Amino acid sequence: MSSKPVHIALVSLYVIENSGIRTLAAVLRRNGHRVTEVYFKDWINNRIAWPTERELRNLTRLLLDRGVALVGLSVRASAFIDIAVHITKRIRADVAVPVIWGGIHATSVPDECVAAADAICIGEGEQALAEFVDAFAEGDGRLPTQIPNFWVRDGDAIIRNDVAPLCTDLDTIPFKDYHSHDDKFYLDGRRVVPGDPGRNDRMYLVMASRGCIYSKCSFCINTMLNKVYPGGYRYRRRSVENVIDELVYARKHLPKLKRIRFDDEIFPLDRDWVDAFCKAYGAKVALPFECHLHPVFYSERNLRKLKAVGLDSVAIGVQTSERVARTWYNRSETTEDILKAAHVLHRLKLKACYQVIMDDPVTTEEDRRRLFDLLLKIPRPYELYLFSLTLYPGTDLTTRLLKEGLATIDDVEGKARKVFSQFRVDLSYPRSRDETFWIALLVLVSKDFVPRPLLRRIARSKRARRHLGLLVAAAQAANVAKMSAIAMEMLLKGELSASLLRRWLNPRSLITQ
Repeated sequence: MSSKPVHIALVSLYVIENSGIRTLAAVLRRNGHRVTEVYFKDWINNRIAWPTERELRNLTRLLLDRGVALVGLSVRASAFIDIAVHITKRIRADVAVPVIWGGIHATSVPDECVAAADAICIGEGEQALAEFVDAFAEGDGRLPTQIPNFWVRDGDAIIRNDVAPLCTDLDTIPFKDYHSHDDKFYLDGRRVVPGDPGRNDRMYLVMASRGCIYSKCSFCINTMLNKVYPGGYRYRRRSVENVIDELVYARKHLPKLKRIRFDDEIFPLDRDWVDAFCKAYGAKVALPFECHLHPVFYSERNLRKLKAVGLDSVAIGVQTSERVARTWYNRSETTEDILKAAHVLHRLKLKACYQVIMDDPVTTEEDRRRLFDLLLKIPRPYELYLFSLTLYPGTDLTTRLLKEGLATIDDVEGKARKVFSQFRVDLSYPRSRDETFWIALLVLVSKDFVPRPLLRRIARSKRARRHLGLLVAAAQAANVAKMSAIAMEMLLKGELSASLLRRWLNPRSLITQ
């Protein structure tokens, strides 16, 4: 614990449920430092508004009034780079304190980020930031330059420190801080709202592990992290006791909590871990929960046990075709693997959510037809999440597409801002007629009330392609109907909140489901 505590502000850009900011705040408070958490605006589906002058003034005035000596900015997505640069300049000009950056973008393109910030943190930041702030507290007001994971601008020089080894004991990291209230603020529009803006959330996000047991999907940010850490970004898992203790803590401090979402790349598979988890979760937490699985890496036996204590929804990634999966995405599952997993979920009466990447430069007409045929075979009901391909800096897929001339640097997030307008696919986005045709069909294929024989006829119909506007309108109407039903179900379960409606109810960009 530092003998000279520092007052540091941690600023989250456009996300209230920022797990990184909340965890770092807990780490620094444990070390005796004073932390002001600032949640600067929240996200809205496919729409990010540039900060207004009023919002920027509110931010810098708050930092001045709080008397912070250091500001940490979370650049969680590459598309936020211009906003982060703009805010950093304003803080330097109006508050005159150093600004350090963290988040995945700082790790992805450190040279670009250190040119804009006074220092950046690369990779996992809990231990690194604690050491950095401790050293800053004991120093002469200058930023420390020898802390692992940190790159620091020192005059005209840039000191580039190596990354420290990965944390092997995740249980040593404190839980996200939801019990501190007097030092948290939400800024949006004209408002500066004291208190934790996430305190009334209905769903709690938790991770029982870090990394991925597969860790090879070429589009995934893990392939970039594999290059940052010698030996790769290794998979690590928390103890059952530690995970359950966090969820008990969340139930205590989030009075409206109704659901848990495990955000692990793949939910832990170890049989003994699952057995211990089920015993403790059923006794101490007992809330509905959801998780992510791989269509190959799962166990029906584990799913049965997990369902008995609250698992009700499972998300699985599906690619447009085996060709794209193997040739471009480095995924090994077959169509038969996906169908087998789908039938297991259906037999267990677990809600299945299939996630598909669209808008890539390598998918052909035949690939789209194969995806359509696959989804027709998957037993209903299910939900379909269509994501527009995002090229993150440094991933294996981005590197390959650039090398082969199938993408340009302007297509990569940081230069591109695609996630601001098309993270989740909507039918209003400009695409070719063929792509729009197949996406409209995919939107319809998951709707229980749309007969499958009709969809097969539409897929073969030249007339449907000529009258694409009618097909798109029908898909939009079906989508609104299903989204309304989902919203009503959530409302009856107490899972629908005003903040959730605000995030997803964007009339200009209706997400597909």
